[in-house]
Parts: sequence; C-alpha cells; structure tokens
Amino acid sequence: MISGIAIRGARGFWMCVVAGMAALSAPDARAAQSVIHGPDGSGAFGMVSVLQNGNFIVVDRDAMSGKGAVYLYTPAGALLGTLSGGAAGDHVGSGGVIVLGNGKFIVSSPYWANGAAAAAGAVTWVDGTQGLTATVSADNSLVGSSAGDKVGFADLVNGITLLKNGNVVIVSPRWSNGSVASVGAATWVDGAAGLTGPITPANSLIGTDANDQVGSGGAIALSNGNFVVASDAWHNSIGAVTWGNGAGGLTGTVSAANSITGSQQNDSVGGGTDYVTNIGPPFGVTAVHVGGVTALNNGNYVIQSPLWSKGPGAATWMNGDAPTVAVVSAANSLVGSATSDRVGTKVAALSNGNYVVDCAGCGNGAITLAGAATWGDGTKGISGTITAENSLVGTHPNDYVGHVVALSNGNYVVDSSQWNNSGFGALGAVTWGDGTRGVHGEVSADNSMVGTTGGDLLGFQGVFPLSNGNYVFVSESWTNGSIGAAGAVTWADGSKPLIGTVTPANSLVGTSDGDAVGFSGVTLLPNGNYVVDSFTWHGFRGAITWGDASKGVVGPVSPDNSLVGASSDDLLGSGGVTALKNGNYVVSSYAAKINQIEFIGAATWVDASAARTGTIALSAANSLIGRKAGDGGGSVVLPTADGNYVVYFPSFFVSTQAVGSVTLASGTTGVVGNPTSANSVFGTSANSGYAFSLDYDATHRQLVVGEPGSNTVALLSLPAAAPSIGIDGYLSGNWYNPQQAGHGFQLEMATNNVMVAIWFVYAPDGSGQNWIYAQGPYDKASNTVTLPAIMLTHAKFPPNFVESDVQRTEWGTLTFSFTDCNNGVVTWNSPLQGYGVGSLPITRLTQIAGTTCPH
Repeated sequence: MISGIAIRGARGFWMCVVAGMAALSAPDARAAQSVIHGPDGSGAFGMVSVLQNGNFIVVDRDAMSGKGAVYLYTPAGALLGTLSGGAAGDHVGSGGVIVLGNGKFIVSSPYWANGAAAAAGAVTWVDGTQGLTATVSADNSLVGSSAGDKVGFADLVNGITLLKNGNVVIVSPRWSNGSVASVGAATWVDGAAGLTGPITPANSLIGTDANDQVGSGGAIALSNGNFVVASDAWHNSIGAVTWGNGAGGLTGTVSAANSITGSQQNDSVGGGTDYVTNIGPPFGVTAVHVGGVTALNNGNYVIQSPLWSKGPGAATWMNGDAPTVAVVSAANSLVGSATSDRVGTKVAALSNGNYVVDCAGCGNGAITLAGAATWGDGTKGISGTITAENSLVGTHPNDYVGHVVALSNGNYVVDSSQWNNSGFGALGAVTWGDGTRGVHGEVSADNSMVGTTGGDLLGFQGVFPLSNGNYVFVSESWTNGSIGAAGAVTWADGSKPLIGTVTPANSLVGTSDGDAVGFSGVTLLPNGNYVVDSFTWHGFRGAITWGDASKGVVGPVSPDNSLVGASSDDLLGSGGVTALKNGNYVVSSYAAKINQIEFIGAATWVDASAARTGTIALSAANSLIGRKAGDGGGSVVLPTADGNYVVYFPSFFVSTQAVGSVTLASGTTGVVGNPTSANSVFGTSANSGYAFSLDYDATHRQLVVGEPGSNTVALLSLPAAAPSIGIDGYLSGNWYNPQQAGHGFQLEMATNNVMVAIWFVYAPDGSGQNWIYAQGPYDKASNTVTLPAIMLTHAKFPPNFVESDVQRTEWGTLTFSFTDCNNGVVTWNSPLQGYGVGSLPITRLTQIAGTTCPH
C-alpha cells in the first residue's frame, strides 16, 4: 500500500475494497467525469478494484450500520449486483477482494457472523460478469461455524492463495473443530466452481489439538500447480509442512505420517513468530512472521525454519510432485551451528530451479555475523552444516555476507555491503555466483568487486537484475579519490565473475562531495534498459541517467549523459522514476521548488526514444506541477497496463484545504501544467486525498477513483487514442514478450483482410504444449482486432497423425492492439479453467521479407 494506493503489478494498480453505490450523478464540479455516490447508509464507500473485463468492484465494509456491502458495476457505472451482510458487525468485504484469472472474484469477510457465532467468517465466490445480489450465507459462501473461526483470515500471512492452475487454497488458523479451539483448517477450492457450506474435516486439512492452527504459516503455491500448507504452530510449535495436490486438494488431519515436521517444541518448522524491538515509532515490540516456504522454479520447494533447534535454523529441500514424510535434521537439511545463526531466514529461488540459502547473520566459528550464502541443487537440495567448502562466507565480525539477488539467467549475486578487509570497515563486496554450482570460499578481492575506502559500502543501495541476465549495483557512499560519498553505479556482465574495484572507467560516478550517484535507486525499463536516479547530484540539482542493458554507462554524471536539474531548487528525481509499459518513463520530483514555491511537486514525462540528456529547469511548461507549497508532499507516479500513467498528489491544495488530486496522463505525450478538472479528480474534503483508492481499466482507458471519506467514486477517462498504425500485411511475423521467451505468436494478415494468429504456449498445469488458433476479419483502419480462438489437442505425431483425432475446443478470444510496427498488446478472455482473462505486451521477433512498415 503506497499512500493509500494499492498496486497490482501486472495491470498497474490493485484493488481496494469498496462499498455500495447509487445512481450516476451529473458531472458536477468534476468536469468530464462521472461521479457515483454511495447509497443511504454508506459508511466508507470508495475502495475500488477493476476486473479484467472492465467491470469494477466497490467495497464498503461499514455500509448499513456495519453489515458491509460489496458492489459490482459496469465500466459505465451501472449496478450489476450487491453482496451484503445480514447483521451489524458482519463488515462484508473487510478482508479484501481477490481477483481470479477466470473472470470471477472472491470476497473475504472474516467478521461475518453465523447466527450467534460472531466472527465465524465467510469467503464468497462472485461472477465478475453478472455479479451477485444476495446476503452472505452458508448457501453462497464457505463459512465458519464457531465464534472466532475467521474463515480466510491469518494473522501474519495471506489467508487466501491462488494456485498456478487457477484453483485456490483458503487457510483459517483460528477455525475450531467443535469444542477443540483453533485447530485450524486449510481448504482447497476449485477456482471455477467455488465452495459453499461450513468448513468440515471432510473438505479440509485440519489439526487435532487445540491451538494447532493449521495454516498459520499460510498456503504456498508451487510452480507446478501443487501447494504446501505451513503450520508452524502445530503441536506446541513443533511445526509441520504438508503437501497438497493442486488439482484435488487434501483432507484429513496434519500428522507426522503425512508431513515434514520438527522434533521438539518451538522448532516451528515452516516458519515461526519472532519479535523485534522497534527503535522508532511506534516504539515497543512487534510480532513478525519469519521463515516460511520458498517455491522453486522447477516445482520443488525449500522449507525455512530459522527457529529450529532453538536457533541454529534449517533449510530443507523437498520434492514438489508428491507428499513427503520426514523429520527436519542435519541429515536432510542445511543447518546452522550457533543458536544465533537462524539458517532459513531467507532463501533465493534461481530461475534455473536451483536456490541459495541467504544467512547474513550466520557466524563462522568464533567470528560473529560473518555471514554465508549457500548454493543448493534444486533437484536434491543440500544438507549438513554451513562451511567455507559449501558456501561463500565472511571472515570478519559483521561482514554480513549474504543478501542474495537472483539474476534472470539463472546465476546470482551476493551483495555484502558491510564486508570488511584488513582493518578497513564496511568496504563492501559484490560477488557473482554460478547458478549451476554456486560460489564457495571466503569473500575476497580475488573473487569479488570490492571497495577501497572504509565506508564505500559497495552495493548498499542494492543489486538490480536486468532482463538480459546482466545487472547493476549501486554504491551511493563510494569515495572517488578525495571526494566523499561521490557514489557509483556499476554495470556487470551476469554470465561471469566481476573482480576488481569501482572506478570511473567501469562505473557511472559522481564528482562532487555528496553527489551520492544512484541514491534513489535504479528503475528497469520494459525493453531491458535502465535509468539511474541521483537526485542529490551537484547540490540537489539532481540527475537522471539512462543506461544500456548490454554495456551500461560509465564516467562522471553530466548533462552530456544525463538529464540534470538547472539549479538546487529542482531536486530532479526526488520522488523516483517510474517506467511506463511503452518504454517511456516519468521523473517525479516531489521536493521541487518552482517559482519560489517549496515542495510544489513535479512529474516530468521523458520520451525514451528521443533526447534523454541536457539541462532542465522544472516548470509548468515541461511538467505537471502543483500550485501551492506542499502540494508535492507524498506524490507518486503509477504506471498503467496500456502505457499511460497516473500522477497522485495526496496533499494537493484546492483553496485552503489539502484535498488531494489524481491526474490521468497519456504515456505517449505526457501532461504539463497543473491538475485541472479536465484531467484530474480532486478530493472533496480536507485530507481526503490520503485515503484515495485507485484502479485503472486499460480496455476503456478509464481511471476509477474512490474517496471513502465522502462515499463517492469518480470515473475519469482519457480520450480515445487515434490509431498510429492500421493492421496490414507488414505486421505479419513472429511476436513474443522478451521477458517470457519460450512462448509466442505467429501472425499472418492473409488475403481478404483475414488475420490468422497461432499462440504456441503451454497448458496452465504445465502438462504439455498447447496450440491456440485464432482467425477472423480485421479492419485496416483500426489498430485493434478481436479473434475467436480454438484449442487443438489429442492428435499424434506423424506418421501416426489421424485428422479425426484432433479435438477442437472453443477457447475464447484473443485481442491484438498494436501501438506501432514493432510493439503491441495481446489480451485474452477464456472460459476454460486455468486460462481466464489477462494481457501481455508483445514485441516483433521476425518480419516477413519484402514487407516495410509505413511509419
């Protein structure tokens, strides 16, 4: 959650919960906007979530004196259905809304009362096309039977988990089995059909003893479609992890006969609860969930039990294709040697299926907090204790070797920014690891890029993997000769070790005290390149530097290689850089001072295909800016799935009140000037902007803005974009997504304006390859086409091919929308289990010889 906005990675934003709505009002003060007002009895109407089909959800957990309500609307604002509670205190929707890939969504209501059983809890499936008008009950929901069951709710982990095949697992650690309190339950549910009625031993995996709390560590989706249930509180925190079939689930009781367990109380296998002391507000002690389960990319998994054996900890590899019965020990797990090691606190899954156990807090004999990073084979794991023979280790107190970052090519990087050497403190070291066998021994200048001055803290700001397998790391405290905290950002080849020291010849560097190059981090662009944000550069003028993913950028930051602020008033990049889906990016400068107005805020659109260097004095002529001092406070820029973006000023002033503003902008042209009623939604009361809820409908280019404090939802749309290109023969060829190489589309524009598309892809459950064939007419004047699709299966390879064996299944539709000759987006809508609704940016891979793009 960022400043009241929840973000949904793939689509730009995520949902927020919402409440009931009445009729559409006139545009009133928000010109060119539709405003939906909550009905009588609304309490916090305005938390919103957009579905893939453009319909949107509004949740009001406080509606009707606390009964709660969840509403579904069309993109135009017409009400489709109302799901509500039956008693005050039900707070329907208070647990959130989870969107499935099959066009449905789940409503979580942990405080719903089942008759006299308060907070029994309910989880309800709703059709995202038709909605559901009903009162939550056992007839339409999975429910608890006892007070405090809180079905679908877990204290420190997610209560509802989506599996890779589209099914769902719901954990309810507080569920009671009759008079036996809090035995817990984990319930597998068919993602298409849902499940109604009470949780019982016949439909769930449950505990046997009071406070077993099955599911207390959550359900973890494996990459092969199966899952495991972590119950770290089971049997007085001995802990258990139980495998489940993702296609059919499991029932019965958790026991040592069907699970991986600990051997003594407080082993907390599969997680555990630890306590941390807060050094700042809120002061006191906070409970945190530690350990857990890491799913590997080959379908297997690693159980993380940092509290095992009273503190040494354990990391246990397991096969994800079938159930396993075992007791965690040094014979089957990587374990620590000291009570403070806490092995299993972190595990990094590599893209090739292997993994690395990250133990920055591990000791090395008598050397405390030396740290270690241990590679594990994803097909069989690693066992025994951590040593220099099987791990990369530190050799000084407080080296903290660890902080593993997986690269996209299967290799990895160990970022040990606190590493010491020969009496110099916190030089820092960045060490490359081979993802097929690991890196072992002591961290040194012989196997790492290392700092040369105490306090260099190489890699302190992080390692950023690039999509081509390379990476960059940020050392904002690096000293350039006598220049303190000049900062450096270093590009590295992800296929081999990087050895040496940071210099201006191999890194982007600062040239003044406090430049702190890279201080605000690195933003990755969709095409694989990257942008470095150094808002502290040259006395807070700020600098934004574009880098080539294949070779990086080196030398001093300057106007020759960067976009830089004109004066210390600009603080260019003080709010970060946001990558857009179309390859452009937006620079946010929340602390900018413009026209002598402090913290006015600015959002500057940058065309990534044009000049990205030079000097810029921020103004309303080149940026969207606030109007009053403080308008920029907390401002953020959020990308949308179609390449547009949203600028959110939670502190934006209208008259004398900070009501907030949200501006929808085109990602191909940007927006300049000030937020106005023609391009923005404004809050209606003081400080209401801090509670805005946002989501975006890419199909209709519509922003949905909820304001729970005023019980309203506003709909703001961009004008329909004129197609920059029409569909024709020059778009024929092979297309794919570079971040998902391995599947793609063959497109052909045939005679008579007929388009043929074949998607060479895989089954949702990973069982094999699928061919999805689509064909239909296209309009040369349009850049978008929707084609009906079928799936072809069951035939055999020649010479055993028989045409009558081919099974043709109506699959759904594929919609292709092209932004230019080399880029576009494909959107799909399938009623078949596991396929659902989604979208994917695509890029041309090949072009038919003799064809030429007209633009």
